[in-house]
Amino acid sequence: MNILFVTEDSFQNENLNGVTKINYNLIKHFNDHDVFNLFLYSNSEVKKSNAYGCGVTNRGKSKLRSLLSSRPFMFLSDENAKLLASKIIELEHSFDVIHLSAFGLSPVADYLDDRIRQKIFFSAIDSLSLFFNRRFKVETNLIKKGLYFLESKKAELAEKKYFKKFKINHFVSDTDLNHVQAWCKDGIFIQNGVDIDYFSFNHNPIDKKTITFTGNMNYGPNVDAVLHFSREILPKLWKQIPDLTFYVVGNKPSEEIKSLSKKDNRIVVTGFVEDIREYLKKTSLYISPLRLGAGIKNKVLEAMAIGTPIIASSLSLEGIKTDQIEVADTDDQWVEKIHNFFNSNEDSRVRTLASRDLIVKEYSWEFVANEYLKEYQKLL
Repeated sequence: MNILFVTEDSFQNENLNGVTKINYNLIKHFNDHDVFNLFLYSNSEVKKSNAYGCGVTNRGKSKLRSLLSSRPFMFLSDENAKLLASKIIELEHSFDVIHLSAFGLSPVADYLDDRIRQKIFFSAIDSLSLFFNRRFKVETNLIKKGLYFLESKKAELAEKKYFKKFKINHFVSDTDLNHVQAWCKDGIFIQNGVDIDYFSFNHNPIDKKTITFTGNMNYGPNVDAVLHFSREILPKLWKQIPDLTFYVVGNKPSEEIKSLSKKDNRIVVTGFVEDIREYLKKTSLYISPLRLGAGIKNKVLEAMAIGTPIIASSLSLEGIKTDQIEVADTDDQWVEKIHNFFNSNEDSRVRTLASRDLIVKEYSWEFVANEYLKEYQKLL
């Protein structure tokens, strides 16, 4: 099978964002198929034989222009959509399947005929309307609240327009799929995977009474999670466990997050780290107190793979079929669950072994890649 992955950015950098992580690992496991990458944005000449670059350096996205537009901010500009579509038209005859990756590329469909669209596996990944609807509900700043409401409505209109143009619409979480089912009749759910060899089962807590949260720390839902947890939950926890240390591990921490460690040295903000595994291995407990976002959470899959005990919000577990992780959604539940973890005699290893077993069986990239190939077959 000849497969063309159409993306905004080259998949060569696995950790650029969640989209490139998916594409990088899928392509890595499509061993018996010829896979090429057509990507829009590039700052240098394409040197790989299996890649086509459009050479665009200006993303053409303006917050002001988006505010005045009926389309979501993350969408391609008309100019870039036309350019990418013209390249697809030029190349499509050589490919059996076209994998269009991420909802922001939707406008490309406006410039492709129905015959080409029938070859497209459209990976929306998340529901953008769900993402902004959740931000709207939590936001307290009235101006931001209004903007998030507007973006959620723009996203819903765009979803209703574009999902009907494709034969298959893919999401990484069943929650996202359920949210759009009223206007997406051809939706499927395939979960994300995790590199089970790289994230091997190896939890060995060195630091006692530590909790850890990981992620890109300039990403809105992660920033919200860290700030809310640090301001509303940690002070209550410290009354019960005064020597508890909270590690905030991830690239590009916002100024608000950086300021937390200056106010209390029991909050450690690491910034970029070379190897996230070292923190997952040595922490006593992994937490994911997300209140915002959409899709599946790679951070939780990675902690499960290593065998780190986890407490997470319900939102953090969307797309993950497990009953082995403690769930906390309210502030009081977080305090209670973390306090109980550090003060009970329960052996968490039973839960972590079960989590690792689930990851190996249903969340390895090899398993996930095969699920994609089954769906590709339906387009032939």
